[in-house]
Amino acid sequence: MMQAPESAGDFGWFTAWVGQRLGVCLTFARGISCEQLLAGFDLDSATAPRDAMEETFAEADDDPDRPKVRAGELDGWAYAVEHFTSKGAQPDTLCRLSANGGEALALVYTQTISAFNYAANGEYVSGFDLVVPNIRWGSDPHRFDATMEQAGFLRPGIPEPRVMGARFVQLTFGITLDQHMIERALPSVEVR
Repeated sequence: MMQAPESAGDFGWFTAWVGQRLGVCLTFARGISCEQLLAGFDLDSATAPRDAMEETFAEADDDPDRPKVRAGELDGWAYAVEHFTSKGAQPDTLCRLSANGGEALALVYTQTISAFNYAANGEYVSGFDLVVPNIRWGSDPHRFDATMEQAGFLRPGIPEPRVMGARFVQLTFGITLDQHMIERALPSVEVR
């Protein structure tokens, strides 16, 4: 399980962190390599990792006219951190990443959209709006009702999409987001 240096349930840092960005998308795919993940983004996996510069989030986040995706691997998951784009949250990307018995998920946060999307075995399965969680889509839109409730999405009141999204991913998939995994130097490839 990916563990944060902070207590496992404390995602307050994530709210502040996302709030300081124009847009970020975090995509995870179980059981594939970093190269396969980049190929799923339609980036040339033969050249992208070789040509990729290692950049921290701050270095890659400096030019909205040159959006980048940074990719890494941790605890059996390949993951991507996108700057200014949300290609990893698109159903067709998630379906490619989850083909052959895998699974892939994405959290996307922009100034206007906060969403979760999930695909398994090449099929788009479920997604929901993190602000209005009753808005759902996919072939099994209620697949994650139990962990949505645990994360606080189905309780009365207005959801806090950043904290609840991070908590939901932790409860459902065992992935604990931490600032180091998102900001550390990773191979960085420009999205064209």
